Amino acid sequence: TANLSSEAANGTWQLRVRDVYSGDTGYLNTWTLTL
Repeated sequence: TANLSSEAANGTWQLRVRDVYSGDTGYLNTWTLTL
């Protein structure tokens, strides 16, 4: 959870996910952004 109340809502939003551990697997099943 991040408090983005001081950020402008217009523009391009990006979600970045990084797996920094080798030898395992994972996935991002779903995500939402509510403004």
